[in-house]
Amino acid sequence: MANFSDISGEVDRVQFEEELIPVGPPVGPLIGAAALIVVSAVLLVPASDAVQLAGYLLAALGVPILIIGFRSMVRRRQSSTTFIDLLWTRFAAVALLVVAIAIAVWHAWLFAQTEVLV
Repeated sequence: MANFSDISGEVDRVQFEEELIPVGPPVGPLIGAAALIVVSAVLLVPASDAVQLAGYLLAALGVPILIIGFRSMVRRRQSSTTFIDLLWTRFAAVALLVVAIAIAVWHAWLFAQTEVLV
């Protein structure tokens, strides 16, 4: 049999301090949406049909998809107890959508000017 006479019988409790890391909203999708808006605005300069269509698709589809992804990531992160809500990101998301819609309408208008509507 094993000799346990040297064991005091008390359990040393080691307290582990969990480091709580604050989690904020993702900024990557907002930066991506801003980049798509810049590319779409640059595509306003040449007046070919394919370029207008590409700029329209970037502004009308690409930006909203990134903003939807941003909102879903924010909703997921809000369930965390360490979530820090940055109000400017919400305003930035709305502003990016408004600018993207304006650029998409501008692309559609320029496209309509080059096409002969029958």
